[in-house]
Amino acid sequence: TCRIACVAGRDVFVSDGDLSLELEQLAAAGQRGIHLWQCFSQAKMGVLEPSRYSVKRSTTMVLAVRYLPGQHLLMSAHELQGEVRVW
Repeated sequence: TCRIACVAGRDVFVSDGDLSLELEQLAAAGQRGIHLWQCFSQAKMGVLEPSRYSVKRSTTMVLAVRYLPGQHLLMSAHELQGEVRVW
């Protein structure tokens, strides 16, 4: 069991999360993107943000984030002005 404080940033709502046991990574989706963490060291690996050219960051919401069955690819679904976009 581990606990990562402010996993998606300070004062941010976390909408979804997924764990890859093979990669030992946690993906936490919030208002500021998808935050990737290494589980055992609790080190932040980075933040995946929507492209600034295809999505208006201020109006998008991450609905779901999942590691695909091979656990090497990450899928996310975003809501933008009533549309759902999958990356």
